[in-house]
Amino acid sequence: MTVTRTWDLTDLELKVLWERRADANLPPPFSFISRTPLLDDYEREKYETWQRLQPMLDEGLSEVIETLIRPEVYVVGYSWCDSDLKNPAKRIRVRAARSGARGYAVTQLPGETVYHSGGFTITEIGPHGLADAVVSALPPTGAGHRHNIPIMTNNAEELERLRGGVWTVLEEADLSPLLESERFLNAPATTTGIITVHQGHSKFGPRGILEQYMLWRDMPDDGRYVIVLDHAPVANGIGPTQLTALVGTSIEKMLERLETHWEYEA
Repeated sequence: MTVTRTWDLTDLELKVLWERRADANLPPPFSFISRTPLLDDYEREKYETWQRLQPMLDEGLSEVIETLIRPEVYVVGYSWCDSDLKNPAKRIRVRAARSGARGYAVTQLPGETVYHSGGFTITEIGPHGLADAVVSALPPTGAGHRHNIPIMTNNAEELERLRGGVWTVLEEADLSPLLESERFLNAPATTTGIITVHQGHSKFGPRGILEQYMLWRDMPDDGRYVIVLDHAPVANGIGPTQLTALVGTSIEKMLERLETHWEYEA
């Protein structure tokens, strides 16, 4: 039987590990605020924390942090409650990453405010567990009952029409999708969130990074809807199995791009 490894870290422990190994602050969607008011005391706490972490790094935590900092692909999940934005218990923050045969998911525990962290749990999920780890962290709910709800935006064609000074009267057929979109976006959701899938690195720098964004909304007495933010976004009712498959497909596209563009690091 395979034993899943987990690591429980305080907020300061992960903060220190990321600073020391990545020379950066904690990445999205994580948050951190120190509870130590004086800078000298805070710096001393960080040094003592780094020293205390050394045995854990020797026992395997080092490769975990390396994978999280320098992944081939990573997935971010973040959510909030529209009607209770200041409630930290209703925020979900999870980040999953893979590199080679390794994969890990990091979940932030709620702190006393939405800006504080109650610590982090890192779980070993293998290279194929990213999508499931992120979707499983979301509130359990079924698929919404509607499909192909248009999400209207100020796209380039609309802006060009207005810039050209051509005033047109919207036909009833044009108005219907606009109203449908407005009703959907203005309806109160129990939970709203976003899942993003990212290529971890590119030999072309930041401009070569491929990303995919998916907004989701849990509607009361209905279910979950997902909007893939592409050139013509629509909202579709989707359950956890289908959402996991959707995120998984996006991950595979990132990996295929790394391979076809010879962007794997040596």
